[in-house]
Amino acid sequence: MLTAREMEVLQLLARGCTYADTAHHLGISVHTVSTHVRNTYRKLSVHSAPAAVARFASRASAWSMVVFPAPETPVIRPGAKNGS
Repeated sequence: MLTAREMEVLQLLARGCTYADTAHHLGISVHTVSTHVRNTYRKLSVHSAPAAVARFASRASAWSMVVFPAPETPVIRPGAKNGS
C-alpha cells in the first residue's frame, strides 16, 4: 500500500511535474522525491512513472477518490510558452 506522500508524489508526476517541481511544491528535497518514487516503483513492481500510474490506477479504484490540491502556482518551465 502506498503512503499518502507517495500518492501525492505519484499524482504530481502524473500531472507532468518534474522531480524538482514536485520537491518545490511539497517542500521536500529532490532526493526525498527520488526516495518516494523508488519506494513506489518497488511497491508496484514497475520501472517508470507512466507504468506506476497505470499500475496504481488498475489496482486501486480509490485513485479517483484521492484528491490533492493543485500546485498553488502553475508549473512553468524555462523556455515554455505561457499556459503550456
